Amino acid sequence: MQLADVAEVLTSNPQVLVVGTGVHNRMQVDPELVLYLKEQGIELLARPTPEACQSINELSGKRRLAAALHLTC
Repeated sequence: MQLADVAEVLTSNPQVLVVGTGVHNRMQVDPELVLYLKEQGIELLARPTPEACQSINELSGKRRLAAALHLTC
């Protein structure tokens, strides 16, 4: 996942970006995106998609969230 993949969702000014990396955790987050998020003060939670969904449910209503979920692997 690269910045261009999540640029639109980041316009919502989230505190946390939850990334689902697929059921088998195969999708990788580009190091440049990791650095960009850190510079913007946005926490990154990257984990297998089922766990990412659980994190969304746990954080909902507590923090401003954005999510990008990889569903195919």
